[in-house]
Amino acid sequence: MLNINIKDSEVKFLINFIKKGLKSARSLTRARILLLANQGKRDTEIAKTLGVGRSTALRIRKRYHEEGLQSALVDKPRSGQPKKYNERHAAEIIALACTKLPEGRKRWSLSLLCEELRKKEGFETINKETIRLILKKNKIKPWLKKMWCIETVDSEFRKRMYDVLDLYEEDYDPKRPIIRLDEKPKQLLEDKRNPIPMKPGSPEKYDYEYVRNGTANIFVAVEFKAGKRTTQVTQRRTMVDFAQFMKRLVIEKYSQAKV
Repeated sequence: MLNINIKDSEVKFLINFIKKGLKSARSLTRARILLLANQGKRDTEIAKTLGVGRSTALRIRKRYHEEGLQSALVDKPRSGQPKKYNERHAAEIIALACTKLPEGRKRWSLSLLCEELRKKEGFETINKETIRLILKKNKIKPWLKKMWCIETVDSEFRKRMYDVLDLYEEDYDPKRPIIRLDEKPKQLLEDKRNPIPMKPGSPEKYDYEYVRNGTANIFVAVEFKAGKRTTQVTQRRTMVDFAQFMKRLVIEKYSQAKV
């Protein structure tokens, strides 16, 4: 039997540990194992007293002897199952969900996606729950929504897709910033009636009617690895407007970047 001698300060800690605060049942049992072991009780006695397995008592005693008190009381962090599907796999799943349906099918379902993916290399053991979680993370529900779809996910599409994914995985380099550009039209709206101000017990109230004051366009450049963005509002969305926005980025915002 492995004998352990717990310090007086640790005995006091274990007694308070059991008496005070909210602890997991597992941690409380381990504290009691240590106290009984410190009294010279054998593993079989401890197991019978606490209703645990003899191997449990031996393991906690051994862990205290080799690693100390805290290790004996608390489980070590678990690494968990290694990630089986990476960003490229996720991109393949998303691309498939946005392609044309097989002949005779009305909409994509998890079962159908799983069936089609298992025909591809690297997806032989994929299951519906994995697909669901990936689609949920990317806010894609092909069985519920009408959406723009890619006609065919061919080798050229995959090549371009992987080029973008590889680019996004590069380390941050301020001399070679990775920037995403987008634009969006925006209606300019005005209240038709003045809102009623908030008062105690009643929130501010707005009328559902509004007045249109035209439209505008918003350009945005996002340097996501640096946490930066640049925006510009224009009256229109023409090639000239886009070119001027690009010129602003090159000359004002990223003049030190390597081309």
